[in-house]
Amino acid sequence: MKVESCGRDMKNLMKVTRHLMGETTDVVLPSGKPANVLAQDFSDFFVEKVEGIRSDIARTKSHQQTDNVVPETPFSGEQFSNFSVASDMEIAKIIRNSPNKSCELDPIPTWLMKDCLNELLPLITKIINTSLEKAYVPPVF
Repeated sequence: MKVESCGRDMKNLMKVTRHLMGETTDVVLPSGKPANVLAQDFSDFFVEKVEGIRSDIARTKSHQQTDNVVPETPFSGEQFSNFSVASDMEIAKIIRNSPNKSCELDPIPTWLMKDCLNELLPLITKIINTSLEKAYVPPVF
């Protein structure tokens, strides 16, 4: 009955399935560490992530000539040569409407990016517009 009531709503179906399988949604933090050490570990993790991203961007930028960027894989389709740059408002709308799903390969969880969007938005918009203007997406992205 509960499964049928979900219809095509996959989110609710997964929730019901987890409940029926006895899985809990309680967040369990690692034990054996004081709260201040655990908080510092989380902080260090995200600081290292950001430093890694900055390092990758700097390394990519230093290995390219911004005037004459040649993509690694030649483009064989029809070239799109006329577009308007994306505004902060457009990028913010896309990010805010994105689901909060993330994976460990993401440099920052979506929910955290949304929480820090005011600070990150100018940089994200600049990266997107530069990529469009140069017709190049660095392999790190």
